[in-house]
Amino acid sequence: MKKSISLIIIVLLLATLCVFSISCDKEEVEVTEISIVAPDGAPALAISSLIKDKEIDAIKVNANVVSASTIGQEAIKSDFAIMPVNAAAKLYNNGAQIKVVSTVTNGNLFILSSIDNPDFSLQSLKGKMFYSIGQAAVPAAILISLLQNANIEYEEGEEAIENKVCIKYVADGAALLPFLMQAKQKGEEVYGLLAEPAVSKAVTKGLYNVADVQDLYKTMQGATTKGFAQAVLVCKSTTNEAVVKKVIKALQDNVAYVESNPQEAVRNISGIFATTLNEDISVDAIKGCNIRVDGFREGYSYIDLSLKAMNQADSSLVGEVPALNSEFYY
Repeated sequence: MKKSISLIIIVLLLATLCVFSISCDKEEVEVTEISIVAPDGAPALAISSLIKDKEIDAIKVNANVVSASTIGQEAIKSDFAIMPVNAAAKLYNNGAQIKVVSTVTNGNLFILSSIDNPDFSLQSLKGKMFYSIGQAAVPAAILISLLQNANIEYEEGEEAIENKVCIKYVADGAALLPFLMQAKQKGEEVYGLLAEPAVSKAVTKGLYNVADVQDLYKTMQGATTKGFAQAVLVCKSTTNEAVVKKVIKALQDNVAYVESNPQEAVRNISGIFATTLNEDISVDAIKGCNIRVDGFREGYSYIDLSLKAMNQADSSLVGEVPALNSEFYY
């Protein structure tokens, strides 16, 4: 009798556990709405189809483009965000409950020249003025890491310095282009660091795209993958795995959409944000944005190497690089 009662109790307990398990599983996937934000430019292009479609597998998506200066604040408030990798590391180091999910943009930086230089190398920069965007941010850090690795001396200034690269930082592409255009008109040789999609536009004005920074970085690292982790997808640390996978898949599908529909992709963005992207954007410019989304739990060592290279160039940019086995990674 006692054995029968014990058996009944065990069966009832197992049944209860099964019901509880099913209930929990159901609760985990019953996400009906998510928010995702990205700054203007290439990151905004990475969510363009989500702006248009407004859903992923019956999950409502509130996709918004925000100012680059506010992306940190917006990332903390949102379920998902695309943001500079160094900014994500800083948020995490400051206690934000976020996790890195995937790399989204893999560098979209190029070196422009006022003169045609088919034999360009980093050594070409010695003794020249170099105008650069991205001071105290990812672009400048990657530039400095390349110069350091090539044993090329550099300093900030207003005039060219013999055997050194003289760097003058500017606010953005609009501030950079006049310096190169003026040099071109005078027949002077100067260089600049600019990001796509502005690079393609600059080439139509007569400037020369002489180097793909992502290729230079790949050679420096001895890597097999072109580029570096520039902007990453982060989520709240409590976000369940099923939703993370759905968002990654949607962003991967978006890459093909943007390349096939570049003008429409920009219109999606301009409909909700005063974007700097031009509606006449070319497919080449889109490809130069280097939007490539890693799969679930892939590419974390790639992000780690990128953070370390940036930190070596400017320790204030990242601070402490989160360990690969830390809670920084999903």
